[in-house]
Amino acid sequence: MDISDWVEDVHIKIDVLDDLLSGRADLDFSPGSLIALEAELLDRIEDTEELTDPDQLPFLECVVAYLGEMLLRVAGGRWAAPSSGLPVLRPAAELGLEDTAPLDLVAAAIQRRDGTEFRRTHRAWQEAVREYRQTHPGWAPEKDYTPGLDVPRPEPSAELDAWLARREQEFPAWRARYGAGEDWDFTADSLDALTEAVFRETPTTAKFQEHNDFVEGASWYWGEVLRRSAPAEWQHTPGERTNRSTTIGYFWVRRPDADRSYTPELNLAHMVELGDHKRLHTVLARWSG
Repeated sequence: MDISDWVEDVHIKIDVLDDLLSGRADLDFSPGSLIALEAELLDRIEDTEELTDPDQLPFLECVVAYLGEMLLRVAGGRWAAPSSGLPVLRPAAELGLEDTAPLDLVAAAIQRRDGTEFRRTHRAWQEAVREYRQTHPGWAPEKDYTPGLDVPRPEPSAELDAWLARREQEFPAWRARYGAGEDWDFTADSLDALTEAVFRETPTTAKFQEHNDFVEGASWYWGEVLRRSAPAEWQHTPGERTNRSTTIGYFWVRRPDADRSYTPELNLAHMVELGDHKRLHTVLARWSG
């Protein structure tokens, strides 16, 4: 099997699966979609002997495509050619996970028939990422690009690299000036200190432009909390800021595995507009979920 041909067709197979399910499962790449997909599989196939039935192959290829993409979004890595049969998954090497054939998970699901095999594997891979990130907090799994599904990785940005380096270098001075005595450990425990500083230094959004040094430092810190709490990366979209875009002209954070992104400076401005001192905790819980 030519693995590049498979990868090119993965998004088509997932579209076909969506049509086959006719709304019985929402293929939104959420954990709940795996439960619905496994239920559909068990309704259609009663015994593992049916896995060799040519009539079942189109459906099985679609299930393998979706299940595989779900797992790669968690643990990074890529599709790999098998010695025989359908493709296997090769997760990020740092995690120590073995190559996994989604079709083997399909077979296990049919054998167990408890409706939890797909979600159980998904949780296990999430846990492997969580454990590795405990000792490597700046690490995020990288997944090879799948056409039609993934956003292409951005081009290298010298402006982003320079901004991140400057903010990290200047953070000790920022912390001493605006948050002396607080524990700035990039966890949820530090969000109350950040919130207090934001409302003290920039009590209105009009103050954001007047107090640029503080706002940039606060935005970087909040973005780092997001980035370190889940596999995520900084991005930058050059251009003039307008009310029609939340990314153009901003430094922002994207979580590829969950297709989520936040612009830290706008998060802080919205918090001030709402007057909500618990806003960052709410956003972090949504981001990490």
